[in-house]
Amino acid sequence: MAASALPFGAGGERITLIPQDITYNAAISACEKGGQWTRALTLLEQMGQRGLRRGLVACNAAISACEKCGNWEPALTILASMLKEDMEPDVVTYSAAMSACENEGLWQETLMLLERLHRSRQANLISYSAAISACEKGLQWQAALALFGALPTLRLDPDLVAFNAAVLACEAAGRWRLTLELLSQLQLRALAPAVMTFSGLLGVGENRRFCGKGEW
Repeated sequence: MAASALPFGAGGERITLIPQDITYNAAISACEKGGQWTRALTLLEQMGQRGLRRGLVACNAAISACEKCGNWEPALTILASMLKEDMEPDVVTYSAAMSACENEGLWQETLMLLERLHRSRQANLISYSAAISACEKGLQWQAALALFGALPTLRLDPDLVAFNAAVLACEAAGRWRLTLELLSQLQLRALAPAVMTFSGLLGVGENRRFCGKGEW
């Protein structure tokens, strides 16, 4: 929608009106930052009702608002509507939707989104780390390690976030040898282990000592 100018005041000065779609984009982004996901969805719906094109900026902001408040279902609904409207989601779209699923341990949905992102050649380290974390939370340690192991072939250099997710996945499965191997790789890359990394190591030891879980 093009901006329009209207006369203003006795002197005939003109003011420029901001296009409505830009106004809605700004409002939805403000709701995202303020954690108001329901208001963000309401504004996004109003755009359609008023015949305004719901662009990438508005949809991404609404999905991010849902993700930040732990609401994965509306996030995926928005993504589905974007695809239905032949809108091209970008890495921000998929990353926000993946994070929403990751937070709930929805590893299958996260992997599905990663596959779509991979097909569009937009997958990056952040999206893979989110998928590894989702597998960890979903107790899918083998899938988590498979994703982690694929990073070098994709020319992606694992960072501390990816290592932590892989370590925690091994810890949950009681795989202490794999956990120590990951720690060794972490040290070789000169990455300082985080508290979460050591928590994973301690967790493996506790599982082995008190529960008899895992390998020795």
